[in-house]
Amino acid sequence: MPPKRDAAEVEKVVTLIVARLAADLGRDATEIGPDTSLIDDVGLDSLKFVDLTMAIEELLEMGVFPMQEWVDAEQDRMAPHRFTIRSLSAACLRALDEATC
Repeated sequence: MPPKRDAAEVEKVVTLIVARLAADLGRDATEIGPDTSLIDDVGLDSLKFVDLTMAIEELLEMGVFPMQEWVDAEQDRMAPHRFTIRSLSAACLRALDEATC
């Protein structure tokens, strides 16, 4: 069972992961924040989403993160509030809470 984490800690970990991926893509990682769009601002593609998922699972010590479920839900949201670090962090926190129940 993963350790209990609060929202701020989860968002910090997710932000760090996204900043690393942004740097891999040659993007300015210093501009990464809660409202950063993973697609529009960082430029993540489907392969980088796989890297993102694996890093989330490893660093947050969770079994399987439901990335496809989150992506499907985000597609129904209005831009520019889609695929943000804030939204992904909230999904991670929900997944972690469900794992500790």
